[in-house]
Amino acid sequence: MQRHEKSCELCVVSCEWKFYDLSTDKALFYKRDRGFTLVEILLAAILGALVVVVALAMFNRVSQSRSMMTYYSEVGAHGRYGLNRIRTDIANFYRNVEPDKMKLEGIKAVRDGFAADRLIMYVVSDEQERAGEPESDIYEVEYRLCRDRSNNKLFLGRRCGAVKEERSGNAGGVLVPIADYISALTFEYSENGRDWFNQWQNPNKLPRLVRVSMTLSDPAGRRPDLVISQEMSLEPLPVVTFSRQDTQPPSDPVIKTE
Repeated sequence: MQRHEKSCELCVVSCEWKFYDLSTDKALFYKRDRGFTLVEILLAAILGALVVVVALAMFNRVSQSRSMMTYYSEVGAHGRYGLNRIRTDIANFYRNVEPDKMKLEGIKAVRDGFAADRLIMYVVSDEQERAGEPESDIYEVEYRLCRDRSNNKLFLGRRCGAVKEERSGNAGGVLVPIADYISALTFEYSENGRDWFNQWQNPNKLPRLVRVSMTLSDPAGRRPDLVISQEMSLEPLPVVTFSRQDTQPPSDPVIKTE
């Protein structure tokens, strides 16, 4: 009987020892695997929201910059093409020893509150105004702002009419659209490159420089205007003449500038 009681006591002690050990392990287990606190969750949410906001702002800025560059590239192409056409016609300006047979007229005008100047001049060209009709080597060319009645938009127009008689000219011809997006057009004229005039109506004298300025605008009005300008020379080309002596031309030509 005594041995049996001792074994039971040992057993109880052993069980009590294991019980205390398990309770300690569970406390440590629960302490290690506890979740995030509310403050930690809020901080993580705020940081994540800040990262998303910054990323979206950068994306929108890049997208707007790309859209703006595309817009200016398209609008600038219209302006550059219009300037190139005007410069080509000025380079082919018709000259004559009789001033009344030449024509360059700059008219100051305003349309819908914007500058809408007109430039009229004689140009030497081999283009055909209308198919199947007699043509001429001299054309009266006019640049001006026009309005398209179908969509009520302004465009740069080029009127070209064949000239049969220099003194009478040709107020008709064919009007061709040259460039869109143009809301203002100005021409300035100078004899020395310093003093500029906003119109030119001197039939006996030509300016030496013509400054063309265009304002290109977004039809929707969501983007800022683009202004381009260029100065074009009307300097006369050197004329080669020969002085006759005993009906024989000299060995070297004499170059004169009109």
